[in-house]
Amino acid sequence: QNSPRFDQIQYAALRANDVTLLRELAQFRADGGLVGGVRATCRRLQPWRFDASFPGRERSTAPSSVYTFPVTALTLRTYVTGVVWEGRILQVTGTAEIDHLATPDDSELSVSLINGIDRHLLPLERFVTLDQHANRSKVGFSVTVDFDNIATNGPLLWPIRFEIDLRVEKLRRVGLLKGLCEGSPTFPCGIWLRPGERVTPGRANGDILTVRRELNPAVLNNVDVLPGGLRLSGYLPEHCSRVALRVDRPAAVGMIQVPCKVIENGAASRYTVLLDPAAVIADDMPDDPFTLRATRRLTLTTDAGDFTMTWPDYLDDTAVLVGDKLVKLTRTPYGLATLTHGPPTPAAIDVQAHDGSVMARGRWWRPRRPSVMTWRRYLTNSDNHIDVPTDLRVDNEGIWSAAALLTDLIPPVKTIPLQLGGPKADWALFVGWAGDEDVVATHPGTAQLLPISLVFQGYDAVVVTHTESIRIQVR
Repeated sequence: QNSPRFDQIQYAALRANDVTLLRELAQFRADGGLVGGVRATCRRLQPWRFDASFPGRERSTAPSSVYTFPVTALTLRTYVTGVVWEGRILQVTGTAEIDHLATPDDSELSVSLINGIDRHLLPLERFVTLDQHANRSKVGFSVTVDFDNIATNGPLLWPIRFEIDLRVEKLRRVGLLKGLCEGSPTFPCGIWLRPGERVTPGRANGDILTVRRELNPAVLNNVDVLPGGLRLSGYLPEHCSRVALRVDRPAAVGMIQVPCKVIENGAASRYTVLLDPAAVIADDMPDDPFTLRATRRLTLTTDAGDFTMTWPDYLDDTAVLVGDKLVKLTRTPYGLATLTHGPPTPAAIDVQAHDGSVMARGRWWRPRRPSVMTWRRYLTNSDNHIDVPTDLRVDNEGIWSAAALLTDLIPPVKTIPLQLGGPKADWALFVGWAGDEDVVATHPGTAQLLPISLVFQGYDAVVVTHTESIRIQVR
């Protein structure tokens, strides 16, 4: 009884030896009828009931309830695809639709900012993009948020959330905006709303998009690579006489605490500390036995309490090679500074697409330089793959760039997607060196720039990050 509806219909057809229905069900699935959930239509005389478009309604021996959706099954489905700042204006893009229903052009959508018990209607633009059924329909939206303008109507009550109000024909659904995709929604930037008041979008419980405020955070301003290690400098919102940087490691190896140099700065304090990366990785063990990577929290311990470090000017990881391990200072999804160490896996620090080409850049840390970088896509139901070589260049400092023409990434007309409803071609960037190869990873600095949407020669493409790798998906 709890089996998926499609499986129940198949099972009933198999028991009844209904070969015709089994063929229709197989064709229905092959044609993408199950992608994103089967479509449903409202009954004219019973508007609280919706009929699923499965084949065999009149002749199947499956229970009639399998072919019917209650109105409660048609829930709001949202995704956040982009979160960027244009100066002091926050721009949020995403999709909104109702499960199992097509979204016609005459559907009605509004997005409101929730400020306490108040609702502020936001300027909205709607556009056509891929919907839950992998078809193009008017499910995309973009809103802008001017916090300075909203604050003129009263104080802002944090955290800020967003409410979606969608009407499709006679059905209306209202809910919070959630479903953060990889890229800029996962690693958004923040701004200083006022001195000492920083606001940053991010994920809350339930995968809900919120904008939170942080008052007078401890700030990391600069990270420099020196012969003695990594020099960190910033300021604390409190007057402190004793400050130390603590690197939290497993209890078996113990934490590391390094005294900081402190300079009084009025009611605040400025700090500088030199962190020896060799001491950080000494006797430490990886968190993941497969990737051999470890992530360590950084905390400033002071006579005024403990502080995490917000890194507002983060653009790229700062790294240093210690033996065969790469020690990096990076950021978390919430904008805090953190430290990682592990093998020097290839990673891109920037991705750009213009003039009909896409180019990725990064830093190479291994002693043997890369010999080739290719965009690779795997064939359906196979371990075989197709590679498109890039124009790879590496300078004397190990900075590499790999460029490819977008037209070279157009798949043949009869290409079968890896999964129904998925992109026709899903390219990942691979690198080869000294007989080895690996996928090129991304880090938060790259994710902040993505996704990048492209249109060329009648194809839609998007540059995204997926499972910490760079992808170009072509439809």
